[in-house]
Amino acid sequence: FPSHDTAIGSAPADRLIGRSGARKGELICVSGDLGAAFMGLNLLEREKRVYREDPGIQPDFGAYECLLQRQIRPAARIDLSAAFDALGCLPTALMDISAGLGRDIAALCRASGVGCRIYEDRIPIDPLVHELVAQFQIDPTLCALSGGEDYELLFTLPASMREKLEGHPDISMLGYMTDAGDGHILVSHSGQEHELHRRMYTPGAH
Repeated sequence: FPSHDTAIGSAPADRLIGRSGARKGELICVSGDLGAAFMGLNLLEREKRVYREDPGIQPDFGAYECLLQRQIRPAARIDLSAAFDALGCLPTALMDISAGLGRDIAALCRASGVGCRIYEDRIPIDPLVHELVAQFQIDPTLCALSGGEDYELLFTLPASMREKLEGHPDISMLGYMTDAGDGHILVSHSGQEHELHRRMYTPGAH
């Protein structure tokens, strides 16, 4: 059987945050930017195909090496703890983004018994992703929704934090929590509403 690494630690009870604490009206936030790990995987697959066709050609990732690193060496965002302290708050619910924003936000909603409404134009996409998507014919929003493995943090905060979060360099507000019966809604750039199904939403396809 393959071996697995296990991390064991401890924390004060008042700083333990799970997925089930989000409430209607709270802000949905993410750290950093998304889509880089997914594009790193696409780069790896492209270079693999090139190598199979001609083993004499060596991989060349050029300026996109950092996307490759986001795929093979993701970094846990433990630094966000200091950011929360500086803001004077703790998230009410929190998880990392490992399966794609669409899938993970649905998991957080189910655990908390709420729905969500997020806005496409507020999803932070890595700038290099925007440069590469034309080559791969992939929509950048789809990279964030379905790509996964970014390991940024997805979390909720009280609506009273909105003013403090405006313009924050490392935290983006995507939308807000709603009643569970309202579903998981993505509002597109054009203002149209889509049910946020995993891997099923294709931006621009109206």
